[in-house]
Amino acid sequence: MVNAPQLLADLQRLLSGLEGDVRRRCEQNPDIGARIRSEYDRAKAASRTAQAYEVWRDDYITQAAVAWILGCVFVRFLEDNDLIETAWLAGPGERLSPPSAVECRVPVRGLGGATASLFCRSGTPDSRG
Repeated sequence: MVNAPQLLADLQRLLSGLEGDVRRRCEQNPDIGARIRSEYDRAKAASRTAQAYEVWRDDYITQAAVAWILGCVFVRFLEDNDLIETAWLAGPGERLSPPSAVECRVPVRGLGGATASLFCRSGTPDSRG
């Protein structure tokens, strides 16, 4: 049974940390920062925003982080209910054991080419091994 209040608190902490990580990555990597700035410039030119860049960027980062978290929650639901064969994320029982140390880099849509690490049990995300 899901403890909804605890899950919400955990996800809110995760969101805060993820936002900070993405923000730092944008500031440290000029290419990612430039791509996000370009997206802002297009939104501004199309009158889709009247926000200052920093405010818009923070909202954009929040949306991307929430999308990532919700995607992970959805995958965990599928895994926990045996709706997919291979478990990609941690869970109860044997799934708490460390993965096979195979790290796969996958693109994070909307973050200007940023990637995230997935630790797979074996092979790559494509091998579903």
